[in-house]
Amino acid sequence: MRQLNVYPTSYLTEQESQAQTAGEAAIFYEEFIRNIIKDVIDSKNIIGNFKRDIVISRIFHSLQEKNQFKFFSEYRPGYVRRISEVIKELKLQGITPDIADKILKDSPRLKDLALIYRTYQDFLAENLLCDLEDCQIISRDYAGKAKYIEQFDKICFRGFYRLYPIQKKVLEVIGDKGVIVNLPLEQKIKHVNAIKAQNKRIEIEYISKMILRDLEKGIPPQKICIVLPKPKAYKYLLKDAAEEANLSLNFDIKAPLIQNPFVKAFLRLVKEETTDYFVQILLKTNISRHKIGKWAEISKSFLADNGYPNRFYNIHNNDPDFVKRDITAFQALIKLLDELEDIGEMAGEEYTDFEGFINFFAPYLRNYSYNCFDSDKEGIRILSLEQIIGLKFEKIYAAGMIEGDFPAELRPDWLIKEDERKRLNEIGYSFDTIDSRLEDEQHCLKFLLASSSTGCFSYPAVLEDNSSSLMSSYIEDILYDLKAEVKDVRLEDMYTSTGFENSSETLGTISENTRKILGKRFHEEPFSAASLNMYGECPYKFFLARVIGLAAPDEEGEYTAVSRGSVIHKILEIFFKNHKDTLESIKLEEYENEIIFLTESVMENSGVKESFPHPLLFEIEKNEIAKSITNYVGWYVASRGDFKPILFELGFGSKKNFSLDFAPDILLSGKIDRIDEDAQHRLLIIDYKSGSTPDIKEMEDGTNLQMPIYILAAEHILKKPVVGGAFVSVKKGAIDNFIVRDRDLPFISKRQKKGILTQEEWETVMEKTKDTVRAYVNNIREGKFPIEPKKCPKIQSYGSFCDFTQICPWEEF
Repeated sequence: MRQLNVYPTSYLTEQESQAQTAGEAAIFYEEFIRNIIKDVIDSKNIIGNFKRDIVISRIFHSLQEKNQFKFFSEYRPGYVRRISEVIKELKLQGITPDIADKILKDSPRLKDLALIYRTYQDFLAENLLCDLEDCQIISRDYAGKAKYIEQFDKICFRGFYRLYPIQKKVLEVIGDKGVIVNLPLEQKIKHVNAIKAQNKRIEIEYISKMILRDLEKGIPPQKICIVLPKPKAYKYLLKDAAEEANLSLNFDIKAPLIQNPFVKAFLRLVKEETTDYFVQILLKTNISRHKIGKWAEISKSFLADNGYPNRFYNIHNNDPDFVKRDITAFQALIKLLDELEDIGEMAGEEYTDFEGFINFFAPYLRNYSYNCFDSDKEGIRILSLEQIIGLKFEKIYAAGMIEGDFPAELRPDWLIKEDERKRLNEIGYSFDTIDSRLEDEQHCLKFLLASSSTGCFSYPAVLEDNSSSLMSSYIEDILYDLKAEVKDVRLEDMYTSTGFENSSETLGTISENTRKILGKRFHEEPFSAASLNMYGECPYKFFLARVIGLAAPDEEGEYTAVSRGSVIHKILEIFFKNHKDTLESIKLEEYENEIIFLTESVMENSGVKESFPHPLLFEIEKNEIAKSITNYVGWYVASRGDFKPILFELGFGSKKNFSLDFAPDILLSGKIDRIDEDAQHRLLIIDYKSGSTPDIKEMEDGTNLQMPIYILAAEHILKKPVVGGAFVSVKKGAIDNFIVRDRDLPFISKRQKKGILTQEEWETVMEKTKDTVRAYVNNIREGKFPIEPKKCPKIQSYGSFCDFTQICPWEEF
């Protein structure tokens, strides 16, 4: 007898396929549906979610332009995605447009939804297309006579605890061959421990230590699983922790396409900006006009003509990680362009320029992702709660067990409201409601408890916004039943000889095993001047920020000092690029107007305008920046002598390993704002500061090594002597602090003394910088992070900002 076992998830299908007996086969439900309908439908006519969203978007705008809506008075982000999801739900309930017209009629909102649904189905019919839900509908009608079904004597649906109406119909059509065989949900878990971690990073790093101990005991990685209610919230923490602990993960980490650097560069072509990825623009946007589908075709041709994807190898100097990342994003982008080309002509949209095409296309790149992390199929599996159904492991780690995530804070849908869903269910449907979703969560809990006899449950005490959290009430009940206690895991618990008992006598000392891990990590990662400065200010601060990864949360949309600095740097970069060769004092008024225009343009395009609570505050900030930069340009024209800017934003170490001769094993990175050169081919390093500027004392005591490092880097790269380095205070509109080895430089007044060095003093500063860099890096690699601050807000006489004053145990006596 030939038996087919159908499973609801690909994970369960994969696990169970290895345990099939003779005459049995395992298949994922979606593949099962495709096999049923392959004789009656061409796969090319099946549209995926991306095409469906595009079609619904075009339909929405078309109906809106024709004033056929009664509820949707305006288009808002998120409408299309939610409408698309509800249409999918209607189809899985077996509701056709005719039925929708009859049952969705109680409000203008539901009438508009029914209208969009009917128009969408009409579009599919006219173009001989079907979506993934149509495939299930077709399988319902065709399963009874499908050749694929005929070859099996029995078809078992295993693990389907909740069937959609369409799935029930498929079972009915299959007849006596089809049976439901639900997997047992008996609680297997007997041995548990629980962790209350200081934050998410410590939670994941502590779990990594526990997994290493499991592997040492002989548990295969495939028999260990990490379960997460919200995998996205932990994906990058898991990646970092796995790399540090040398763990292999079976987990596809996805990121929105729009975040990929290559895709960003492609989108910037609309502004005719060249980048490392594109040295030429696509087309003059004010010349060509095409339909969306044609623009997709042109874009693909342009990418091919530019040598992609092979060009990534040259751009990234054959670095496998960056090449693979961008090739994966490129493939995802091409797939979307292919689908856009297919559907574009059918949608019959109007002609547009390249900017219109990008404005249409870019929002979809926020919703569609690519794999940005290389998963190991033999590694430790990372699953959501919904994916663990029926799976078996020797040990599970359930992280992020927070009240509000599991059980989740469920919110009623706004498109088909909760009472409307209940009313529809009363007439025979089974729409999701808050009650049904809670029931699904209970099933997830049962799956979790049935997946292993041994488990560890954990949660972070403090969230990213510094608010406190509570352990999931589900987990509290389990711990109570099994009489298990919760262990507090704090920062100092992470770096001890065992990882579980604090054997360190002195705060700031680290175990030998962790020293090896840190040594490897900080041999591979480049050091920026900012990171070395931080170690010089306070080694413990470096430990908290760069080793543990703690940081104050960024307020989304907040206009910070970093935002202001980025704006100022961009304006100055553009201005000086425009005037590399000539700057004349008689044109200062002309320059002022240009700076005002640049400030307006940069601040508008940077997206910071929305950060200001009132438009007037934005105008004030804009005027202040323009005035400061204008004052500096005026000072510069009068004081620059024969120095002229030759390079801007000179980066080193970000894409290709960079080191200096004195320490070839220390990778460095940085970006020099501007480099000027005089008639004698001597270089001057310029660094813009929107706040205070460091002086020679900070360079000598090792709390600010930026300028000496930049000087050494520039000489190494450009093979020319650097005569000095200067910090420009944009606020003061002049060079504020500097180190130079020639007091006759044009910007130095006769009264100035600080920062003017003899050749011997200059060489001493450079040699001391080299010694300091070597000492700092050696200490970091050896795990030396004592609480010995040189700059600290707790020292009134010589303070600096610090994110960690609330958790730092140091006090001056």
